[in-house]
Amino acid sequence: MVLNQQRLNERALHMKIDELVFAMKGARDEIAGIEGKTEEELEALRRSGDIADDVLKARHKD
Repeated sequence: MVLNQQRLNERALHMKIDELVFAMKGARDEIAGIEGKTEEELEALRRSGDIADDVLKARHKD
């Protein structure tokens, strides 16, 4: 019973976070639902996020 409550809380938390991702301007939609990704997919998303961050920083310097 406790485990079921924990799972329910975890799903609710993920839904809240997904909602925030979708609501944020410039957020990457592929991040919503990330908990189902493999380690390789997570690493690829992290790398692509780092690249996007570098591009944005370079734009603001000019």
